[in-house]
Amino acid sequence: MEKNESCRLISAFEANSLYSNNTICTTNYRWWNFIPKNLYKQFKRAANWFFVIILILNWVPQLNAVGKHFSVIPLLVVLLSDAIKDLYEDIRRGKQDEQINGRECFVYNKNKYSFTKQNWRDIKVGDVIRVLCTQELPADVLLIDTSDEFGFAYADTSTLDGETNLKQKILPKIPDFETSGLRNLSVRVNVEKPNNDLSKLNGYIESEGGDIAVNLDNFILRGSELRNTDYVIGLVVYAGHDTKAMQNNKGARPKCTKVEAMLTRMFSLLSPCYSYCAVPRRLVTGYGWKHTKGDTHPFYPSTFLSRHMSLFYHFLRS
Repeated sequence: MEKNESCRLISAFEANSLYSNNTICTTNYRWWNFIPKNLYKQFKRAANWFFVIILILNWVPQLNAVGKHFSVIPLLVVLLSDAIKDLYEDIRRGKQDEQINGRECFVYNKNKYSFTKQNWRDIKVGDVIRVLCTQELPADVLLIDTSDEFGFAYADTSTLDGETNLKQKILPKIPDFETSGLRNLSVRVNVEKPNNDLSKLNGYIESEGGDIAVNLDNFILRGSELRNTDYVIGLVVYAGHDTKAMQNNKGARPKCTKVEAMLTRMFSLLSPCYSYCAVPRRLVTGYGWKHTKGDTHPFYPSTFLSRHMSLFYHFLRS
């Protein structure tokens, strides 16, 4: 990564409020926007507009086929059933988020010179954390130390990229850590801005003897599981929704059954076909009435406005 590229600067043990915290939220709704957002989502389906049109027509006295109050029931049943389903799924998703945010991890406390347990939600960019074997990484971290004498660590990234083979990670040379350990660590790291590219992560470590380049092989990403390594110590560079795992999380996809998709296609196809057939028919039959004695237009009132309204009613009822 070139120095003139847009990047973020991380200093060990120095929290920056401009960066995202490690709390995640994957729910689609809040208590104040559930009704409008859910209605907007439901009325993106063409099939629901069919019930709206039927409802509107049944409130016109000349067109109602059933009681106007009964015509509201089908629409309410459809909207309420979908709303209850979406609410249930969102509550369940919120509980899963709370469970993940409440997991514990070891974070280095510079005042106590030791690692203390903290919840994932309390981890911040710039924290130094320790992860044990078989544990999941709570954030994207730059390796600082590992239990392997040769400076290697192994991570299972199958939840990120689907690859089951272990990824070998390499410990970069950090002069401050090699000479003074964690107590006096003052490392400064420049990395690229958060993005969803799982195959690339570049940056450099500032050093008096010259900057040290780092790449994806020196980082372990959130969601990876530590394997074949007793422990690793890492510097948090991305947290929460800035991590690559969350950058690739597009949220819950809208569900659509095959029957619903078929109904939507049928509604979209039949509506213009119906209009194409009904308009010429009503133009012919509407203006082709016969004159009879005593009434200029026996099927329509004689006034211009009411006659055209009758044409419109006949079109809707056809």
